[in-house]
Amino acid sequence: MPLNEIMAGQHFTEPPPRYGEASLVKSLEEHGIGRPSTYASIISTLQNREYVTLDNKRFYPTDVGRIVNKFLTEHLPNTSIMILRLIWKMNWMRSPGGKRLDSIMHEFWKPFKSMIQEKDASVQRKDVTQEAIDEKCPECGSPLSIRLGRNGRFIGCTNYPECSYTRNLNDDNSASDEPKLWKVESALNANRL
Repeated sequence: MPLNEIMAGQHFTEPPPRYGEASLVKSLEEHGIGRPSTYASIISTLQNREYVTLDNKRFYPTDVGRIVNKFLTEHLPNTSIMILRLIWKMNWMRSPGGKRLDSIMHEFWKPFKSMIQEKDASVQRKDVTQEAIDEKCPECGSPLSIRLGRNGRFIGCTNYPECSYTRNLNDDNSASDEPKLWKVESALNANRL
């Protein structure tokens, strides 16, 4: 078979579009989460707790939202599966011959509680609120990390409070003349899911 033509072209893949209010409601419906009377309160809770902001009719995650998402996906990945099983069992309970609600809740709560206790004992705040980067502190030589403070994300020394080096996340590698100091706070204690 002879070659007639070669066409050079470039194609860029694009991420899926961000959720808007309507697409979020549709996704909640598809996953069996909530009911029409609760969709507005779910969306307002996401915004009131500052997990997301609504800009140009699209939701964008905030720093706090990213941290919560990171914690849930890295440390509690099976939670959504457990909750979906609970919902399925509760629906099954309504059928004749179904289990009692207290029995279903006990089946869910016992492994869920032990998982939460284990994570509470093993996961430290810095595991979720700090992200290591491949850079050393110019003042003490300790590793630097991206941290979350009152004024948003910044780069700071992991040897805090002994070393107080910080810089804005968007600065280059050189320290500013007067580095700003922020108290690192946990977004997890602020108000999460």
